[in-house]
Amino acid sequence: MIRMGLFVLCLGVVACATPALEPKGEMSTSTEPTALMDSSSIEITAFHEKRATAALQLVDVRTPQEFAQGHVPGAKNLPLDELLPTHPIMAALSKDEPVYFVCRSGSRSGVATQQMASAGFRSVNVEGGTLAWIEKGWAVEPAVKPPE
Repeated sequence: MIRMGLFVLCLGVVACATPALEPKGEMSTSTEPTALMDSSSIEITAFHEKRATAALQLVDVRTPQEFAQGHVPGAKNLPLDELLPTHPIMAALSKDEPVYFVCRSGSRSGVATQQMASAGFRSVNVEGGTLAWIEKGWAVEPAVKPPE
């Protein structure tokens, strides 16, 4: 009985001491894609700060109607259902630089991020999407009237 208890205790110590490995291909929570991961995500404030210091490749995957109602300045519109690596918008982007994907709330852009990572792009999902951008009070194109 004592041997069994010691055996279980040893197993627990070994299991706790062994670092967990992150499965390959899962979304990273870092703000930059790594060499091992082709996709990641970025929080809206960090994205805004990064955008202020560098020109970023930004694709909005909402419908043209949603895009026309207000989007992050500089974004190119390519609806998720048309998103292909061979689409002229994607073909014009550099695979050497991250491509940031945005949508309304971060859900469709998360799908786009994974899809384009599989196609060899360094993809980054903008968490919270355009809703989070507008909630922060940052300007959109075209200018959207504040709610009354």
